[in-house]
Amino acid sequence: MRYFLAIASLAALGFPAHGQDDASTTYRHHVAIADSDSDDEILAKAACVVPSHAQVLHHADGFLGFLHFGPNTFSGVEWGSGMEDPQIFHPGASYDPAQWVRIAKAAGMTKLVLTAKHHDGFCLWQTRYNDKFSVRSIAWRDGRGDVMSDLAQACRTQGIKLGVYLSPADLYQIEQAAGLYGNQSAVRPTVIPTDPAHFHDQPTARRPDASADLPTLEIEVDDYNRYYMNQLYELLTEYGPIHEVWFDGAHPKRKGGQQYDKPAWFDLVRRLAPEAVVFGGPDARWCGNEQGGTRKSEWSVLPVYDEAASGFDRTDDDLGSDASLLARNYHANGRTWKSQFLYYLVNEVDTSIRDGWFWRNDQEQRVRDADEIFDIYERAVGGNSTFLLNLPPNRDGLVSARDEACLREVGRRIQAVYSESLARDGKVLAAMDETQDRRTPDDRATALLDDASETSWQAASKGFTLELELPISRTVNRFVVQEDVARVGQRVASHRLDAWVDGQWQTIARGTTIGYRKILRFPNVHAQRFRLYVEDSRLPPALTRLALHYFRNPLQP
Repeated sequence: MRYFLAIASLAALGFPAHGQDDASTTYRHHVAIADSDSDDEILAKAACVVPSHAQVLHHADGFLGFLHFGPNTFSGVEWGSGMEDPQIFHPGASYDPAQWVRIAKAAGMTKLVLTAKHHDGFCLWQTRYNDKFSVRSIAWRDGRGDVMSDLAQACRTQGIKLGVYLSPADLYQIEQAAGLYGNQSAVRPTVIPTDPAHFHDQPTARRPDASADLPTLEIEVDDYNRYYMNQLYELLTEYGPIHEVWFDGAHPKRKGGQQYDKPAWFDLVRRLAPEAVVFGGPDARWCGNEQGGTRKSEWSVLPVYDEAASGFDRTDDDLGSDASLLARNYHANGRTWKSQFLYYLVNEVDTSIRDGWFWRNDQEQRVRDADEIFDIYERAVGGNSTFLLNLPPNRDGLVSARDEACLREVGRRIQAVYSESLARDGKVLAAMDETQDRRTPDDRATALLDDASETSWQAASKGFTLELELPISRTVNRFVVQEDVARVGQRVASHRLDAWVDGQWQTIARGTTIGYRKILRFPNVHAQRFRLYVEDSRLPPALTRLALHYFRNPLQP
């Protein structure tokens, strides 16, 4: 009876009835919270918020690479000043972005994100809007070098996605007498892309070399937002396709009350790179730490004030919990915000393979080992998150040998453990609760054992069991379960895994949320029968995959 009441409530809220998945669906990426909404109505809405197509692909990408490279690589500091001599940036003759990509692919990464401009403001591409503090202004390659172009070519050749990090903070534009950051300039009508020859005197003049086939944005902005958006336009139109845009929330220094026109930035990304997810915006969010820490429960649907505030850093352990959704307000960016919307935001766990984001040396700087990185991988990718691991190139323009050895070993483990499920030849029996006797196999549920992304099985209640029976007993220590978040949203709040051992069911692992992907880890179990028991959900959930795996450590050669 409780299930049918939930469905009636959904219909009253304008959501489709259980099981629908067609062109008329009203599941969506974000939904408004009305002041009149009851607690039950808010939780029902949250259960029907779904990721966009780009977010689903971002979930699927799983393991990503971060490339911190720039003047800091040569100065040995983490945050530059913006006052460095740009000539300090001079990669050696062995500089080879194709090597970065080869190592990333060997590690199992699917995307690389380059710091095209870090907080110091130095630009690693041939920007038209800064010829003083960029690769245009230095001796390296006679001022014609372009790290972004070299990386983009390597990614295209080797079949890996490309993302770009463009720091909103810009110390060069802060420290220079004629700098644009916080210069108190008036908001003026502007065309993006702007003709650099008329950046100040006629910002409505369109850049003459820009393709007429590309969109033009007419907007009113100040000098720094004009500068930033023109650089974003270059990166999104000349090196693509771009699959992620990273807006960092860190600021070593501010000036003049500079404000960012984030809605305009997001709109520009949507127009120019529709396949890209926006980190620090309405698509992907920071995990809350830089050490590789993960939450016990990772919900993707969070309360948000508005789109501009959607990317503010939030570090609470209970993000997205029932209590946080029902609080009607939340704390972020140094203030309290009213919860006006529910947004689907993919959690991104970012950390570095080294102590620090930039390469400093190959003697004292610690490099994490494969055990630590593989552990973070399983907790992040297996915890409803993506994993963004920094692999900083050195002064020679290469990923160092110690980093490479670790990354290749991590890739070997991922391939050995997760390339094939030990349950693919099994069958699944469905039951509404754990007291029911075993029944004949459920063909639709058994399809969860294949790797087809279109497979979906939805329960008829908030709690249920699925029994997985193998043809023979096997030793396993990993279980993977995925919700069909793309179709109906994230719903599971509590679950456990049992195994039939010594003539009885024994619980071998427990978990809370599932989301896009959950990896349960447990000591070795040798069994033929396993049982997933979903104990509680916000609404009847849908699953898209079940799998069993075994991690033998050390791996066999």
